[in-house]
Parts: sequence; C-alpha cells; structure tokens
Amino acid sequence: MRSQINIYVESYASKKSGDIVEYTIDFDTVENAKNFFQLFFPDFKYNPNKFYNLRTPNSGRHRMFSGSWYSLPTSIFEQVEYEPIDEEAEGSGGYAGVIKVKNRISNFTDYLAIFKNEEYEVYEDIDIDFSTKLQTLMVVDCGQGNWNEIHAEKELLIYDMGASSRYTSAQIKNLVDSRFSTFKGKTIGIIISHWDMDHFQALRYLDNKQLSQISAIYGPSNIPTSNVYRSTIEHLNANNVQYKLIAPTTKRNGRAINLNQLSTSKTVDVYRSVNGSSRNQTGIVLAIKGNLKVVLLTGDHHYEKIFSVIDQQYTNRDIILVIPHHGGNAGRLSISNWQSEFNTIECAISYGLNSYNHPNQNIGDIIALQSAYPETTFDYGNLVFNI
Repeated sequence: MRSQINIYVESYASKKSGDIVEYTIDFDTVENAKNFFQLFFPDFKYNPNKFYNLRTPNSGRHRMFSGSWYSLPTSIFEQVEYEPIDEEAEGSGGYAGVIKVKNRISNFTDYLAIFKNEEYEVYEDIDIDFSTKLQTLMVVDCGQGNWNEIHAEKELLIYDMGASSRYTSAQIKNLVDSRFSTFKGKTIGIIISHWDMDHFQALRYLDNKQLSQISAIYGPSNIPTSNVYRSTIEHLNANNVQYKLIAPTTKRNGRAINLNQLSTSKTVDVYRSVNGSSRNQTGIVLAIKGNLKVVLLTGDHHYEKIFSVIDQQYTNRDIILVIPHHGGNAGRLSISNWQSEFNTIECAISYGLNSYNHPNQNIGDIIALQSAYPETTFDYGNLVFNI
C-alpha cells in the first residue's frame, strides 16, 4: 500500500458552529481505491460508480477546496470509521458510504496535487439549432439540482441532468423514467453546463433504451479525472452514445475567467468560458431565442459574466432567467443593468432542501430584479414557460 491516497474533492459543506466538515470525494483509480479499502475497510467493497462522504474535524480556515486534488498521507486515516449507505437511505443515489476521520488536519495545502486531464477527444465548437417550432421551457423539479428542457415540436434540448445529493437511487431513477416517458418521438440532445454532481448525476441513471434516444451529449472539456466521471464516460461508450467535450475559448480579458460566444444559430447562442480553476465559472451558457422570449440557461456562472456577453445581444426582449447556482451566491447582480437592457425579466429558481441556505442569500435582489417573487421548483414542482 502506498503512503498516500489521492482524492478528488467534489464539494464540501460545514456549519458555522459545527465541529465536522463534510466533503464529497472521489478517487484517482479503481486499483488505488480498492487498495485503500482493503487496508482500512476490508469488510466493505469499493464502488467506483459513486462518490464518498468524507467527514473530518473542523480545522477552522484550513479546508480542502472543491474541484481540487489532494494526496493525503494514509497516516491521517489511522483513526477512521466507515459507514455504508443503504440503497434505500437518503443520499444513496450519489454516495456509496461515509468515511469518518478522527484526526484533525492542520494544513491541507501541504497535500495539494495536480493531475492531468484524461485524453478524450476535444472539439473546438458546438453547432446547435432547432428546425421545428420552439414551444416551452421546463425547469424540472430535481431537488437541489439543475435540469432544464427546451421543447420544440419534434426536438428536445436538455441543459443539465442533475439531481439532489439527498436523493436515493430509486428517486433518481424514477425522475429519469418519468421525464423520458414524455419524450416519445423527439430527437434529444443534452448539454452539461459543468461537471458538478448536481448538474450531471442523473445522466448516469439512463438505461440502454433511454440512451438510444439521444443524438449527442455535450459538455466542457475540463471533466475531472476521477473514477465517477470516468465511469460516466464508459457508460456512454458502452452504449455507443456520441459525446463531445468542448474546449475552452481563448479570448481573455486580463486574468478574469470570462465567457465568449462560441457559436450562433437561428434559435441557440452558445457561450463557453476561457480556461480557469473554478468549475462553476468554466462551463457552457445557452441563450435560447424563442418567438416570444429569450431563455438564459446559466448553470452556476456569475451574473456579471453572463451579462457581459449578453449585453446588447437581446436588447428590449422579454427574457426568462434560470437563476444561476440555485439562487445562491453567484457574484454581483446589478439590477439596474439588467432592467435597463431587457423589456421584462422572469426568474426561475431550481432548488431543494440544502445546507447552503440557497436561495436566501440573494432572494431580495432576485425579487427586485423581477419585481415579484420568482417561481421556484421547491414551491411549485416543474415550472413551465411558453417561449
């Protein structure tokens, strides 16, 4: 067994007064993860298709950062417990178990590591258009996650296929099955805004028949090199699903991680960020140009970055803004800028039970932006807008 174990930090959460910090983690290779489990948890089998919950004592300001790799010494795990998550228990859709570490770690920066991207084929552009009449936007109730559908007469574009990290496996599968049961006869394309579990994890629950309905899947090229993401790509390959990983744009304003327009068509404008370290800021944004309204699908990008590329693109149009980051902190929202640019602004928020206090951080600004309380999936379930 090596003296280090390499882990990828998908996300973290901690309460201000809490003694424990919870991380969502993944491992670098199946072999190394199996060796780790054999050493510390020999009675349990490692599952490469799911994340793990790592709980450590709160070390104040010292913590691991989302989207980063760490090479931790195995000595940290000398006092450790493991608790498997039953398939019927909360969180089983995304998590296999809980790793509880008793040792306090004083300086995580000492263990930061760098891993190269997988050698997937990368594309420089993305060409998306609808040939039949656009009809509706549906913001799907998927808990604390993101799943949006643009429906046309004979076509469907899905932007993100996320699901709450609290969902059981059965809940995610039921969500997938209930949505796909309504897609009969339509050509389906999927775009993943960025590689975060609450934006893509339902994708892993598509069965062979559902995958056969999909014409193509697109996502940003900075897909993490960990087991869950690798198994997702393998799942697509095994079912002969075409996927295209889109390279970052290169037009940069100083050191900022800015968005640039990547392509345009009669019905869809595609925006992609430059390269950067933040997953939330390095993804894909869409503007869907309907006959009645423009729909802005934003992922977790910040308001000012979105506005910088749509300013004067859709002047005096009525827009539907799917609020970034589930209504949570997403940079600075200049209400006056947005209101002066567009005729009307309707806001939709996709969120569920969560420990981040979403969408309360920005709800006052969002109400001011729309001049009314926004529609939310938490309050109303699936949201439908004519476009």
